[in-house]
Amino acid sequence: MSLQGLVDATATSLDGARALFGQPVPASGLPSTSGLQSLKTDLRAAVDTVPASWSGGGGEGYKTAGGNGVAALDNVVGADRGVGPQVVTASNESRDGRSGMNNVVSDTRAGVNAIAPSTDTPAGKTVLVNHLEGQLDRAKALLTKSEQRNIALANMIRASGGGYGARPMGGGGMPMGGMPMPGGMGGGAMSGLGDLPGMLSGLGGSPGEGSASLHGRHSTGLGLPSSAASRAVAYAKSKLGAPYVWGATGPNQFDCSGLVQAAYAEAGIRLPRTTYQLVNAGQAVPRGDIQEGDLILCNWSAPGTPEHVMMAVSPTMAVEAPTAGQTVKFSPIPSGHIEVRRVA
Repeated sequence: MSLQGLVDATATSLDGARALFGQPVPASGLPSTSGLQSLKTDLRAAVDTVPASWSGGGGEGYKTAGGNGVAALDNVVGADRGVGPQVVTASNESRDGRSGMNNVVSDTRAGVNAIAPSTDTPAGKTVLVNHLEGQLDRAKALLTKSEQRNIALANMIRASGGGYGARPMGGGGMPMGGMPMPGGMGGGAMSGLGDLPGMLSGLGGSPGEGSASLHGRHSTGLGLPSSAASRAVAYAKSKLGAPYVWGATGPNQFDCSGLVQAAYAEAGIRLPRTTYQLVNAGQAVPRGDIQEGDLILCNWSAPGTPEHVMMAVSPTMAVEAPTAGQTVKFSPIPSGHIEVRRVA
């Protein structure tokens, strides 16, 4: 399986794991409890007034029936008070579990974007696979913890529910396996993650194949960039070490805009020739949304006049043809003023 396939499989599994938690509904107990308590109080008061106003068989019968009603209501109120806190706990568990899984997805995405520039080497592939395996382990741990808590919660609710007068759950009533778990999670919660560790450890293919496939298309859940941008970056990375020559557009030497233009031409997209024209190409993108393939305009000689262009390979790194006497290389994206343009 290619690296891209593994990233996609991981994304699909993590999205599925997150969906198991559902959208938690805020809960503060059962709304029926106070009404039942009031009804019990009123019935108790009515029964207590019978001796003063109603004697004989009718009065005794009412007292007996009313007493039984009070006892039944007391049982139901007790059941509500036992179940209500468990409903609140289940809601909190669902909220916390989804939040934890959101963190796993976010960390996985950030790691993939940071590692992606190095996946054309065997070491880079290994780092990526280890990262994916670690994130899957985190997700499985969250699911295991939630599953164990769900079973405990269900048992507590079952024990408290005897006060409702129904048949015991798990006996002649609804079997435990059919009870919806809080957050929508059942006993097979981790089935979507089960096969991935073996798939990851069985990764094959050459370094070049792995790198190219990693950026071949959008991933379902990890936010990998478009295929045109990926092909452009792959071309630029293949020119690492090529000398900077002012005005050169390749194939073996480049200036800064010449490298960008040649890379996107390889991806089937025509761009303007100079940095001064590239500042208006495509769409403006905020610094916080930088993706692979975005153009980074920098080194401003005047407002609207950038003197240099780089191509992002991750949210923090770029590939560039820097200046005379240097070669095409990876560099950090400048911390000062930049403009980001997305052309694919």
